[in-house]
Amino acid sequence: LMLRPNATSALTVAFGMGSSYRTALRAGLEVEGVELVPSVPQMFGHFYPDASSILADPRGRLVIALFGRVAHRRVRARAVRRGDAGHAARRDVT
Repeated sequence: LMLRPNATSALTVAFGMGSSYRTALRAGLEVEGVELVPSVPQMFGHFYPDASSILADPRGRLVIALFGRVAHRRVRARAVRRGDAGHAARRDVT
């Protein structure tokens, strides 16, 4: 907000304690938060007593992206493709 006082929206990556997400909503912004670990936002209430109302705010959207699992699968698939390009199993990897 200090760098862009006319901002109307914000993106927070890595929810953590939820401070940035909460502050942006309280400042009146439309907020999209992205967290990679599903259990992290569940701890929000331990840090802020108004956590449930913040998460229910229609101006906010919290996305849990299981990127770690997806990235791990893609890395493994590439390793198989590069490891044995002529092997029949290569066709089974997508």
